[in-house]
Amino acid sequence: MKYYNVLDTHLGRCQKCVRTSFLVMLATGFLALAVTAMTNSLHLIIAVDVLAVCSAGLWFTHLAAFALRAVRNARISKGTAPREDCRSDLSLGTRRQFIYTFAKSFMFAMMATALPIRSVFAADCPCKAPLKCCWDYTGQVYVCAASDAVCCTGKNPWSCPSGHNCLGDSGDCN
Repeated sequence: MKYYNVLDTHLGRCQKCVRTSFLVMLATGFLALAVTAMTNSLHLIIAVDVLAVCSAGLWFTHLAAFALRAVRNARISKGTAPREDCRSDLSLGTRRQFIYTFAKSFMFAMMATALPIRSVFAADCPCKAPLKCCWDYTGQVYVCAASDAVCCTGKNPWSCPSGHNCLGDSGDCN
């Protein structure tokens, strides 16, 4: 349970980390293609391919953690969260709703990290010039932050100082 809490507090919460894992996945994918095209060394090809698969797995894990958290928050806000001891008796409609909400959240997180954030929200930043906007996932709410700050998104957006990561959904930084 200790490891679950560590993973739950970090995976899928910091948009900078999710974006970085996406960029690492792209870089290792292109590296795997280049190595495969340039060499016949089976050991090197396998090593680079394993690295590419692991980096893709890290990005997908970030996306899945975000989507699971979104499903859990949606169910709790509607008052339909299952009890801890009866997860196996979910009705078919609840399962369908779970799959729909998970897929929608997963795809949204995928698009938000794969595309530049400004093209996702397509909104001009109303903050004055050395500041930047930190938007929420809907693109409706923002806060002004220092230009080197890390933008964080939860129920409301917030920012962390440069070199710090976002924790939780309520404005915590490490």
